[in-house]
Amino acid sequence: MPERSWPHNFTNEQIGDRVRKSGAQEKESGIWYIYDRQEDDSTESIDDKHAQSFIQYIENRLADSQFKERKFRILDLGGGGGVYADQLKEVFGDKIEVFTTGLAKQPARDLRRERFEGGLVESSKLPHNYLKWRSIMELSHEDDDGRPKKEFDLIINTWGEFPYGFSVNTDLFGKPDKKKRERWLRSFLGMVVAKLRVDGLASIFPVRMRDRDKFELIMKELEKVYNFQFEFLSKGHSSFHCLKIRKLNGDDGDSGIS
Repeated sequence: MPERSWPHNFTNEQIGDRVRKSGAQEKESGIWYIYDRQEDDSTESIDDKHAQSFIQYIENRLADSQFKERKFRILDLGGGGGVYADQLKEVFGDKIEVFTTGLAKQPARDLRRERFEGGLVESSKLPHNYLKWRSIMELSHEDDDGRPKKEFDLIINTWGEFPYGFSVNTDLFGKPDKKKRERWLRSFLGMVVAKLRVDGLASIFPVRMRDRDKFELIMKELEKVYNFQFEFLSKGHSSFHCLKIRKLNGDDGDSGIS
């Protein structure tokens, strides 16, 4: 497949190495999926962080005629034990298909058992589509023309993958390297845009306020390749923004970004 067709040119080995390092760092810290929440939670509510209810958004989108022929597809990045994915499935049943990513299945299984014992989920087992991939960077499905398949109608990231750690002192990729962090950030954002279907929405929380200019520069670069709109919302959060990305009609550009 032509290298220019993808938002990144990392090898599978490089992606796997990065995921392993991130997983080891989380394991060492002893903190796994602490933002495993639902909408309307009294603390750390999903809809509060993203300044919208995805349940209401999905309900509105399901009125589109295309969803009489296919399921509405959702990707929850860093979905933990699947508490939020469960909430969406409980509301919409087989009208939707939910996938999640996460660094390791065993900690997610352990957390899910805790959630089950606390009455937050109906099953202690981790469903097949949960932690389908360790990272969105692992997705490599392509169409007949060698371009990324636009697979999801909604992509959600709540403290889930790389952006929240972009400017922290402890680097997620081993030795601190600003250029490497920026390259991974651009690749992550590019994959999010590439995997959205037309009319799809991605919502990424948080973007640290001090990093907004860098995010904006990267998004403007990506606009040369993909047809989308983006905006930053704060909703009263003093230090964080939520990045909203909406995929538009029309073909994506032909030129890649090195």
